[in-house]
Amino acid sequence: MEASYMEVEGYVRADFERNGLSSLITVSVRDIQGEGFPEEHEGRVDAVFLDLPQPWLAVPSASKCLKPDAVLTKRTYFLSVWLCMLDPTS
Repeated sequence: MEASYMEVEGYVRADFERNGLSSLITVSVRDIQGEGFPEEHEGRVDAVFLDLPQPWLAVPSASKCLKPDAVLTKRTYFLSVWLCMLDPTS
């Protein structure tokens, strides 16, 4: 059985809470590829974690959210961006 997005959000929130990270991390469910990241996050984010089948499609929107001094470490085909792929079922 596949977990719904809301169930996965609950698992992720609980994991961050358990590890003392909930005050540092914002978790949300959103159509990032269709809607992009909210404008209020532009230039204010240290890292972006994407759980998407095609994360590179969200890179343009995600890069707008990153702080100017954010570290970009993992290379994709065309961009140098830090992406962490999460699989809540493993």
